[in-house]
Amino acid sequence: MRALGVLLSLLVGGAALGAAPVPDELDAGFDTGFGVEEDLLLNLAPAEAPAPQTDALAPLRWTLQHDLAYRTSADRLVNNRVSLRLETEALWGEHGLVRFDGKLAWNAIYDEAVYPDREYPQSLRDAYRTQRLWRDGYVQGSWPAFSVKLGQQVVVWGKADAAVVTDVLSPRDQTLGFNTPIDETRIGQRMLVLEAYPGANQTVTLVFNPDLQVNQTAPAGHEFAFPFVLPEGVSLLPEKRPELGSFGETGVRWSRTSGALDLSFMGAQLLDNDPVYACAQSGSWLGEPTCLALQPEYRPVTLAGAGFNWSNGAFLWKGEGALWKNRAWTTTDYEHHPDGVALHDRVVLAGGWDYSGAGTTQVTVEVSGERVLGWEPSLLEVPEEQVLALLRASQALRQETLLPELSLAYRPAEGEWLVQARLTYDWSDTLQVSCSGTSVLARQEDTAFGRLKAYQQVAAQWVAVF
Repeated sequence: MRALGVLLSLLVGGAALGAAPVPDELDAGFDTGFGVEEDLLLNLAPAEAPAPQTDALAPLRWTLQHDLAYRTSADRLVNNRVSLRLETEALWGEHGLVRFDGKLAWNAIYDEAVYPDREYPQSLRDAYRTQRLWRDGYVQGSWPAFSVKLGQQVVVWGKADAAVVTDVLSPRDQTLGFNTPIDETRIGQRMLVLEAYPGANQTVTLVFNPDLQVNQTAPAGHEFAFPFVLPEGVSLLPEKRPELGSFGETGVRWSRTSGALDLSFMGAQLLDNDPVYACAQSGSWLGEPTCLALQPEYRPVTLAGAGFNWSNGAFLWKGEGALWKNRAWTTTDYEHHPDGVALHDRVVLAGGWDYSGAGTTQVTVEVSGERVLGWEPSLLEVPEEQVLALLRASQALRQETLLPELSLAYRPAEGEWLVQARLTYDWSDTLQVSCSGTSVLARQEDTAFGRLKAYQQVAAQWVAVF
């Protein structure tokens, strides 16, 4: 029972330190995520097959990490962040498991004692100087026919690396731009997840989520904030964030593994993780309807999708597709859409392969595309269709202690590239150091990649696990 007491105390403590809320006025922005996944994960006994002993506490795993980022265009450090992460879990009786994963972070950039000459709003300093992040904190019960998991957790449905196709139950923290690997950006939510096993190699997953977390983007004044250019005479109101219990997200997913093929189908009714800018105050200009104030808010969307993985020798082929029904888009056609919101279906597809050669060469190729059905020219900064290609390659050297990696993202419609190079060295079994550089090749400044040109950077990181 000592182990159970330790874990329950961590869960209670996590509720207090859990994802510290960011003030409403600090949350407007755009999606900036482009990361490189890492394999520095916690390898613990699977919950579905607990060890025979009961009330067993896994060793505490601490991760101390320091991140630095230097922006070349600004000629200054834009990230100086130290974080301490705790991961652990414990078996509870014959069928139970308790897990905790939390992080405490301090970013010196927003500490006035360290950088007194920098002019940040005090509310922004308070929000980003010290952050308490709670990824997992749940109790799970597992039996041969089903399992139930209750508490703070991350649910990953998607298979694509660069595109969000069916991975809709996992909002992301994008406030550090290029500096955070995709897996570490995921935000935990307090939810109930049920899994049933109706047949051999089959799983049916039911999800109910009243904790409506959404993508977090950098606010105005933040080093990774995107300027939001408002039309003349239009004001921006504080974001209208969803409240706990105001809407219940639900989803169901069926998956089956047969030989080398993994197949899944899913459907969900949920809140879009990205905001739509609705017209909160109408007016007129030269007899035409117009908008005087915009307010970011979040609207429901219905999703139906499918995905697969197929292993063939050194290749893992993957693909997924989804139909987003009645997604909300910001529009400037106030005559037909007085609230400034148009509803259109969205089709998203992604496919590609991962190659693993002799365990030291890794290559990922992925192409994704989306199309807005019934597209209108009045949709704000939304093309009718767009395509994104991703190439990622790495080659382990020096007995797999040195890992150079190159990632290229390409948007063919604009002919623009985003390039990220990274070199990682395993100094020892517990210490890893890395450096990276991110550059953007774009001719225009108002495109998806063009907006990132001002954020090109070099970065360094060290991670100690003990």
